[in-house]
Amino acid sequence: ELRRELRGCHDADLRHCRSFDVGRFILARARPEDYVVVKVDVEGFEYKLLDHWQALGVDRLIDEIFVEFHFSTDNPKLIKSSWNERATRSYGKDHPMTKDNATAYFDRWRSLVPAFHAWP
Repeated sequence: ELRRELRGCHDADLRHCRSFDVGRFILARARPEDYVVVKVDVEGFEYKLLDHWQALGVDRLIDEIFVEFHFSTDNPKLIKSSWNERATRSYGKDHPMTKDNATAYFDRWRSLVPAFHAWP
């Protein structure tokens, strides 16, 4: 399945891919003895992505991960930057992610990956 997704794509130039499943890429390329570092900055889709990676078992191959979490806030500076809109991207406007949701994901992934870092 990964080969089908990568048809016409090259490691150095993924601009021509219609979609690319990084989780499947990690599963296909990384070995348990590798040291895998991942940065996740996907503007609100981080919750859905992390759920997908955990379902695939990608968490077992990641040694260090950096994640930007978006969550609903009343901070005027963040609201001005469309922060709250990003907090709805994973599960829709009826289910905006809260700071408590972000904390729960942080805690869960902190127990799965040896070095888990989150911002803001």
